[in-house]
Amino acid sequence: MLPPWLQNSADPDNPWPSRAAFNAAQQSEQMRELRAFLLATAPLQAEFIVSRFHLTEDEIIFSFPPADRSKARQILQGLAAAHPPLGQYALIDYLHFKGSGLNPAEQYHNMGWGLKQVVAEMLEAEVSLQQFVEAGTAVLDRRISNAPAERRESRWRAGWHNRLQSYLPPAN
Repeated sequence: MLPPWLQNSADPDNPWPSRAAFNAAQQSEQMRELRAFLLATAPLQAEFIVSRFHLTEDEIIFSFPPADRSKARQILQGLAAAHPPLGQYALIDYLHFKGSGLNPAEQYHNMGWGLKQVVAEMLEAEVSLQQFVEAGTAVLDRRISNAPAERRESRWRAGWHNRLQSYLPPAN
């Protein structure tokens, strides 16, 4: 159960009015309660994230034209089996990180940046984690290029690229 102060908050999704207020509250009783709640519910959170992936996987596949659905399924299944558990981690993390790519509100110039767009980028490529990282890099770089200048999204490029690199097995 949510801590009572969070449950009764006017905005339980965002209980601090700013990043500065959040940072200032790091040692507060509320933050200690929140950390304990998150720790106690970690298995449930992981189960939710994995469940979300499995529900969304078919939605992504069926969003492709019929001629590409089999290849999209092959890509997702091939990646899931790649370098266990890294392939599953890559798919689940990317979905959680940048979304499914199915929401038209998450686009710049009619181009999304979610898991669907990464899979679409791989339709003609070999199925591998390296190709997934390269496709994800291309999709996120395109997002930065298409973003309104005032959003200054290029400031996130290095962090996004680093996150994508975490999907690869360590070099021997």
